[in-house]
Amino acid sequence: MIVSAFAGRLRLRDAALKNPRTIAEIERVLANQSGVTTVAANRRTGGLLVRYNPATRSEAQVLAAVAPFLSDATNGVLLANPRRSPGRRARHGENLLLAWMYAITGVSGFIDKRVHLAASLALTILAARHALKRLG
Repeated sequence: MIVSAFAGRLRLRDAALKNPRTIAEIERVLANQSGVTTVAANRRTGGLLVRYNPATRSEAQVLAAVAPFLSDATNGVLLANPRRSPGRRARHGENLLLAWMYAITGVSGFIDKRVHLAASLALTILAARHALKRLG
């Protein structure tokens, strides 16, 4: 199963990756793939970390090379719901929301009610905008 997937980095976890023969075979196959830079396996956890150059190799190509060795693979498609990187802009938006929340709650007793209402409205708009971007 895909644990996390970012551009150029793919982390998988599967019971089959606890087998040293399976790991050796996957490492051999991926070593022959252009664009794959490193392959690191952890037998204890059944984890596999593959770093690749996204300009020359896609995530789908890496998965297609690894899928036949994994027990969670069905017809070459891995069954998982991977975490995806939210990207720098989304993280900035989350930080902005937190900053607004702390500012409004931290100084609400010291500021005018109209300012507090305006700040609360702005936070609500930012939160709604953020939620719409995340969902759609």
